Amino acid sequence: QEEFIRLMGKSITKERGFLPSSGDGGLLLMIQARGWESLCKAPEAVPLSIVREFYANARMEKNGFAIVRGLTVDYTLEAIQKLIGGQEMQETEEDWVRKDKRNVDLDKIVNELCVPGTVWKRNPTTNVRVSFPTSAMNRYARAWNLFICSSIMPSGHPHDVTVDRAILLYGILSGEYVDVAYVIHQNIMRFLRSRTGVAIPHATIVTRLCVAVGVSWSAEEQLQMPSAPIDHAIIERLPEWDGGIPHPMAVSYTHLTLPTTPYV
Repeated sequence: QEEFIRLMGKSITKERGFLPSSGDGGLLLMIQARGWESLCKAPEAVPLSIVREFYANARMEKNGFAIVRGLTVDYTLEAIQKLIGGQEMQETEEDWVRKDKRNVDLDKIVNELCVPGTVWKRNPTTNVRVSFPTSAMNRYARAWNLFICSSIMPSGHPHDVTVDRAILLYGILSGEYVDVAYVIHQNIMRFLRSRTGVAIPHATIVTRLCVAVGVSWSAEEQLQMPSAPIDHAIIERLPEWDGGIPHPMAVSYTHLTLPTTPYV
């Protein structure tokens, strides 16, 4: 009860659907190829008390199960994977998001996702890479970044791409196998271990897990509506690179090449 009351003072992240059209740089085909239609569909309103009760009780055990309205809710990685679905990992593949960061070429990520000349912002004390600006990417990468910030790896700072988000974003755009359920499960566990002031994440996933075991709520309970989905109207308004042609899958920057032969 005390933890539930504490969580009453925390906001719940508003999530968004990702609904590109067939003309948005191949984004729709990327979603379909990964089997992420369920993940990307527009979320419904979430019951705030249910989400807070889930996190309050899950924090007591952190064992993958939480009691909500007297019912046991399974939030293990396997339960989240079953809920989300998605492509199967082939024997020859590895999970991109579980790679050791020391084995990821972070400079290559910046070179292929951003306009030429973009560099990592570094911690002035440790010289460790911190982030690069979202404005350095083309509109298709920015669209994915918006969705990641709202629904996969919640962040209140979508204007800067952190190292973890850059690795996830590059994996998605370059066709690597990405276990998005693992990312979401890690975020839930990170929130349960922390008592910082961050907003409560993944309310849609939590609500769907609760509904799957029969949790219900009354019509009088407070709901939170999702933000507008990231659709064609939003994507086409995202700024594009100056002087470059975006790769259709949003990876790499192609310069415009002008003819050098003088007019006769």
